[in-house]
Amino acid sequence: TGIAFEDIKNEFMEGNITAQRAIDMYVRYGGYSKDKATETVNKWRAEKETGIAFEDIKNEFMEGNITAQRAIDMYVRYGGYSKDKATETVNKWRAEKETGIVYDDIRDAFMDGEISEGDARNMYITYGGYSKQEATEKVAVLAFVKKHPDCDGISYAAIEDYQTHCDPYGVPANTFYDVWKYNSNTHADVDANGESISGSKKVKVLAYINNLDLTYAQKDSLYYAFGWAESKIYEAPWH
Repeated sequence: TGIAFEDIKNEFMEGNITAQRAIDMYVRYGGYSKDKATETVNKWRAEKETGIAFEDIKNEFMEGNITAQRAIDMYVRYGGYSKDKATETVNKWRAEKETGIVYDDIRDAFMDGEISEGDARNMYITYGGYSKQEATEKVAVLAFVKKHPDCDGISYAAIEDYQTHCDPYGVPANTFYDVWKYNSNTHADVDANGESISGSKKVKVLAYINNLDLTYAQKDSLYYAFGWAESKIYEAPWH
C-alpha cells in the first residue's frame, strides 16, 4: 500500500484515503474486526468533519461550545449510538453541568444531605428519564435506607409491606430486612424427582421468624407482610 500502518489515520485525515479504505486496512493489516475498524474510523470522522475529536465531545458540551442536541447527534453519527442511548448519555452530562452534581453521585449527594428528596426526585426525572412514579419510589428507598442504613438493598415493595404491616407493631426495620433477605434467598426443598415440595419454603421462613426475639403480634405482622393467608396463620409455629 505504501502506507505504514501507524500512518493510516494521518492519511485519512489528510484526505489521501477514504474512510472505507482505512477500515479495510485496519481489518487486513491490524487484525481488527470490521465492526471495530468501522467504529475506530468513524471516530476519526468526527474530528475531520467537525473539528472536534470524538473523545472531546463531552468537554465541548460542558464548556458550552456545542449544544446538547449537537452532542447527541455526534454520538449517533460518529459513535454508533442509538438516539435513545446518546440522549441518555448527554442528559447525564447535563446533570453535572446544570447542578454541579455528577448523575451517578445523586445517591451520595442525597445521603450526605447536599440535596433534598425533591431535588433527587427531580434529577432522576430530568436527567435519568425516570417517570414521576419511578423517581418517587427510587427516592423513597433512598430515604428509608438513609434512616435505616442496615437495610441497604431493600426494595420499594418491601418497604410498603413493612410500613403497612410491621412498623405499626414496632418491628425494627433491620429485623424486617433480615427476614426479607432470608425469604428472598431461601428455596423450597425438592423431592426425588427434582420437583419443589409445596410449602417447604414457607416452613423454613416461619421457623426463622419464630426464632426471633419478638412478640406474637410482631411475628404475626411479619406473617402478613409476606402475603400469607390469614386463614392459614395457625400453621405458624408460635400459634
